Amino acid sequence: MLIPRPGPTRVAGLTAYLAASVACAAVAFSAKHTKEGNRTLVRLAALCALIEIALSFDLVFNLRWALHRFLEKQFLAHRLYDSRRPLQIVLLALLALALLIAVRLIAHLFSQSPQLQSRWATLAAASVLLSAALWATEVISLHEIDRVLYAHVFGLMAIAWLWGLLSAITIAGMLLQLRALKRV
Repeated sequence: MLIPRPGPTRVAGLTAYLAASVACAAVAFSAKHTKEGNRTLVRLAALCALIEIALSFDLVFNLRWALHRFLEKQFLAHRLYDSRRPLQIVLLALLALALLIAVRLIAHLFSQSPQLQSRWATLAAASVLLSAALWATEVISLHEIDRVLYAHVFGLMAIAWLWGLLSAITIAGMLLQLRALKRV
């Protein structure tokens, strides 16, 4: 598999995801060595770091587009391509529902831990989940959403700005959670 030539949008996304993965890994390591050694935060931060690394890997190798092309070929082969829009809408709705449930589950998990101020870890995890959902949204590739994500804004595609924003929220949430944990 050849590595596609990186454009400014992919470089921005890769930089954002790698920075977020480093922040998550640093929080996992630091939280492991606090007095409380909070396993929930360590596991969540490590999982977030792995997801951010996977998203970085995807940007390097364009795996989401390989998956998109594979699915597109399947729809064409089964003569379903022209009728895929309702399925795309259902998949996006299910993705949104799954995202809401996952964020609520994480918030509940952290509300059970009296040592943690859950809002920061929940915010960081929600941001990572939104990044993963953005990846899935690209694979589903509804044309109306694609037009918005791939519009150029100040020299980058809009999606790069979303990658950067979500990564910044992840970094801030993780670091604020670690700070809150160290104060306890």
